[in-house]
Amino acid sequence: MEVRVALKVLASTGLFTTGAILYQQYALFNYLYQTAISDYLPLALFLALAIWIGLKIEVSDFTYLMAGVSMVCLISLFPKVIDLAHEHSDMSSVLFYPWLILTGVFGGLSAKRVRGFIWSAFILIPAGIFLTSFIHILPLYLLFALTGIFWLGLKYKLKAQFWLSLPILAVCVFSYNQQKSKHTFSQQARYFDKVLFSTKTPFYQVDVTSWKHQQWFYYDNVNQFTSIDYWLYYEPMAHPALQLAKTRNNILIVGGENGLLTQEILKYNDVVQVEMLPLDTALISLASQEPVFTKLNNESLNNEKVSIKKQEIFRYLSENKDKYDLIFIDVPDPANHEFGQYYTLEFYDLCRSSLTDNGVVVTQAGSPYLSAPAFYTIENTIRNAGFTTLPLHNQVLTLGEWGWVIGSKDVEVNLRDNLIEAYTNKIDTRWLNQDAIKLITSFGKPLIKTDCLEINTIKNPVLNELYSSGTWSF
Repeated sequence: MEVRVALKVLASTGLFTTGAILYQQYALFNYLYQTAISDYLPLALFLALAIWIGLKIEVSDFTYLMAGVSMVCLISLFPKVIDLAHEHSDMSSVLFYPWLILTGVFGGLSAKRVRGFIWSAFILIPAGIFLTSFIHILPLYLLFALTGIFWLGLKYKLKAQFWLSLPILAVCVFSYNQQKSKHTFSQQARYFDKVLFSTKTPFYQVDVTSWKHQQWFYYDNVNQFTSIDYWLYYEPMAHPALQLAKTRNNILIVGGENGLLTQEILKYNDVVQVEMLPLDTALISLASQEPVFTKLNNESLNNEKVSIKKQEIFRYLSENKDKYDLIFIDVPDPANHEFGQYYTLEFYDLCRSSLTDNGVVVTQAGSPYLSAPAFYTIENTIRNAGFTTLPLHNQVLTLGEWGWVIGSKDVEVNLRDNLIEAYTNKIDTRWLNQDAIKLITSFGKPLIKTDCLEINTIKNPVLNELYSSGTWSF
C-alpha cells in the first residue's frame, strides 16, 4: 500500500509538470517566442505519445517507483541542463526532444495506476493554463504538488506523511528556484543569444545578451559594444588624445554612459577630476549599479575622481566657467537631429571655449569607410571650429572599421608626428601600443573628394542625411 501511495505522490509532483516543462521550452528557446500556438503542437504530440507508451508498459511496482523518481529528478535538473546546452551549443533544441520523450515515458509509467478526477485535475489544469499562457506555471505547480502530498496523507492516514513530503518539497523548490533564477525577457524574441538583462531608458531599449560567456550590449537592438573587443574601440579613442595633451588634470566626457571610456582615462594617475555629462542619465545609473556593466567597466563610474552632472549639455557648456584639458565626446551616431546636434559647428565652438589653451577634444565619428562622407564632414566641421585635426581609425571585430577625430587648439603642431613621438607603452592596455599608433593614424586615399564638403551646423544639418546614406548594410 505504501509503495502505491508513494507512486501517487510522485505522480502528483511530476505528471502535471507537463505544463512546466513546455513552459520552460517556451522561455528558454527564442525561436518559440511570440509565435502561433501551432508551434507547440509537435511538442504536445511528442509528450502525449511518450506518456501513452509509458502507460502501455507492464512492469513491477518497483519500476513504477523508479520511473517516478527518475522523472522528478529530470524535471528538477531540466533548467540547468538546457542552460548549459544553450550556452555552449546550437544543439539545445535537439537535446530537448529526447529529454521530453524520456520524461513522458517515465511519467506514463509512474502514473499508470493513478485514478480519479483529482489526479486528472493535477495534470490538466496546469497544462491548460500553460497553453493559454496567462500565468507562470511553476508557482501553480508547487501549489498542486503540496496539495497532492497532504491530500494523500490525509486519505490514507500515512504516518510518514511529513517525512515523505520533505524530499518531494525540496525537489519542487529546487526546480522552481532554478527556473526563477533564469530571467526571461520579452526582448528575447529579437535575439538568438540568451538575454541576460533588459530594460528601457528614456533614450534606448537596452539589452545585454550572452554567447559563450561573452556579453553583447544592444541599444535599440543595435550592437554598441561587446566584452569580446570593447578595448579595440575605447583604447584608440582615449589614449592618443590623453598622451597628446600637455596636461590632463580636468577632463570632461560628454556621453560615455557605459563607463568604459572612463575606465581608460582613470589609468592615468595624474588625472585629478573626470566630469561626465550624460545624454541618458538612466543609462549611466544602470552602468554604475548593474553587475553586467560594472564588471566590464571596473566600477569606474563609482570612482571618487568621477562626478556626474545631470544637466542639459549645451546649457552646461555655455554657462560653466571651468576649463578642461580634454573633452571626450562619446555620443551615438548622428542618425537623427537630436544626436546630430553634438556634431555641429556650434557644439564644437562650445567645446573650444571650454578648453584650456592647449586643450584637446576627441569625438567618435562613425566609420571612415561605411560612411566616408559623414566621417570627413565631422573632421571638416571640427577644423572649421578652429582645431587642428587628426583622424583615427581601427578595426573593431564586432563593429567593423570605426573612426575618431582628435582636435587640438594648438594649430601650429603636426598632431600625427607629435603623437608617434609622445606615445608611451607604459600605460596598461590590452591592444594599443606604439606600433599600433602608426597604424590607426594611417589612411589610404579618401574614398570621396574631401575638398568640397559642407560644414554641419544646427541650421544646416547636412550630417544626418550623409550618415543615413552610408553603406551600413555591409
